[in-house]
Amino acid sequence: MKIQTNTDFIKNIIKVLFLFYLQTSFKNENFNLQHNLSIDKNDENNRFSQNYYFVKNSFFFYNSEKKYEKTFVDKIKKTVLYNKSEKSNILKNTVIKNLFKFLKFHFKEIDLPFGCLTFENPTQTARSLVEQGIDPLFIEENLISDFFVNENKAKMISKIYKNQNCIIRNDGLINLYINIPNFIQKQVVPQYINTLFKEIRAVRGIISNKPYVVKAIYISGDAAAVLNLNEFSTLFAETLYSFSEFTVECEDFKNLDKPKLQIMKNYGVTQVCLNAKSFSAKTLRALKKNSENVKIINFEIKDFLSIYQSSLELDFNIYVKLTAGLPQESLTTFKSNIKTAVEISPNFISVHSYSNQNNIETTGKMISFAYDNLLKEGYVPFYLYRKEINNLLKINEADINQTNNDINKFKKGDNIREFEVDFEKTKNDFKERCLTNNVGNFGFCREGKPCIYDVDFMEQTGSIIGCGLGAVSENINYVKGSFEKIENPTSYADYINEIENIISNKKDLFNN
Repeated sequence: MKIQTNTDFIKNIIKVLFLFYLQTSFKNENFNLQHNLSIDKNDENNRFSQNYYFVKNSFFFYNSEKKYEKTFVDKIKKTVLYNKSEKSNILKNTVIKNLFKFLKFHFKEIDLPFGCLTFENPTQTARSLVEQGIDPLFIEENLISDFFVNENKAKMISKIYKNQNCIIRNDGLINLYINIPNFIQKQVVPQYINTLFKEIRAVRGIISNKPYVVKAIYISGDAAAVLNLNEFSTLFAETLYSFSEFTVECEDFKNLDKPKLQIMKNYGVTQVCLNAKSFSAKTLRALKKNSENVKIINFEIKDFLSIYQSSLELDFNIYVKLTAGLPQESLTTFKSNIKTAVEISPNFISVHSYSNQNNIETTGKMISFAYDNLLKEGYVPFYLYRKEINNLLKINEADINQTNNDINKFKKGDNIREFEVDFEKTKNDFKERCLTNNVGNFGFCREGKPCIYDVDFMEQTGSIIGCGLGAVSENINYVKGSFEKIENPTSYADYINEIENIISNKKDLFNN
């Protein structure tokens, strides 16, 4: 397949969309696509037009007058009304939507359930529609007509948007995230914990100096498995804030005993997150045998049930995490997992796909089964997470400026770009992303009360300050319309050795 374009930054968009749309058909045939983008800099509305010409086996497909418009014109308001990222996203989304129209015209038999939103967080798009003045009652209609989302997925997106009732757009609120991975080597634990506590104390200063109000706290990984009783108590003493929600995650259930649960209760923890993955003893044995981090699945079902009962007795909300597509787990076994989860009736259930699964189609069936059955049992979806490929589709202000330069050169006839797409070489890279993006990973809750931290994290609707290995910090400023993000190192040595720089970067991020 050959693609010609006068605009470099659009190359990836065209390539990715074609791979998504055509990878199951026509992969051995020859294609040519010619694309031109032009921006009228003298137009006060900054309008731009695009022309698509598609050639298949030397036969030219397009009709400029009757069958469809070969030129699509969309308006962007004056630049002053948008910050840079908004203008970039409008340009990117318009390119995607118009190319999608083009492809749907020629390949009606191929369907992408999420339409143009295959590349995006669809609930963010729904929220954006409402902010633009669309009545929430008409979200589904707009997703179907303007973004080519199919009816079932449009209903799903609308449901999730309406259940995200915990979003508060306030620059004075922040979420605190702490990561204590349970595969830390014993000899590293003392250094890691000392460094982590140093970062947590520095973060307390950042929060109090702003000042921020802590909305939710989430301790990820497995603090109960890594920390002794004294360290465990110190951790919670360092997180004394007024908050609406406090979640502690657990993966090795043998270590979360009643004394540690009581410490959590004393410090105001509101919910326990139990990362069960599966309720099948056979699956857990296979995971333990094949996992590089055996400690992660060093438990049996009886351990889960014991800690579940103890958590109920202390009146914690309970969050159960399951995984679809685990090695050697059949669809029948996964269905049994969902039924078991429903029977024990936790407050929250999430279902995510295993990152290295081989049978992606079966994984899709598992997640679809979970979604349909949890709905029937009275659970409501409150987030949809998909492995995004937006890194391939990013457009920034520099790209837009380069586009103007490209257009000027194109008028002189010297800047047509041509590149080839090898379907056989690239289809495997995109297969997993395509199928999992068309299914999605979900979080469900009872009584319409979603997990606050999960919503803010998944939807990027609230600032997060992260502590620990690989922790992400995001500063979302609604007044300025800005989004900034930094990440802690993922190497223990780098995290421990660079802690002063890590703290300094956080202070800069949050303007302390």
